[in-house]
Amino acid sequence: MRAGTGDREDVYARLCWMGMRVMRLYRCYFLDRDARIAALEVVECSDDDEARLMALKMLRERSHHFTVEVWDQARRILCHDRDTVGSG
Repeated sequence: MRAGTGDREDVYARLCWMGMRVMRLYRCYFLDRDARIAALEVVECSDDDEARLMALKMLRERSHHFTVEVWDQARRILCHDRDTVGSG
């Protein structure tokens, strides 16, 4: 029997409670101006905030991409387009 997303979240919560640092895999989709997927990067981060920061940094470095979306399983944690990305 395959574990559901809720089961993975329970295991993640228990490991964090025990003081273990758990890295998660996030998918970063880079979209073109027509909202088509142009590239995919899978990144390993400790939490959503780190994944967001990494994705925004990668978007700033990729002038040919317009938007980045970051996903943790079926949960979208970021959708950000180049026009709103700051220089810092």
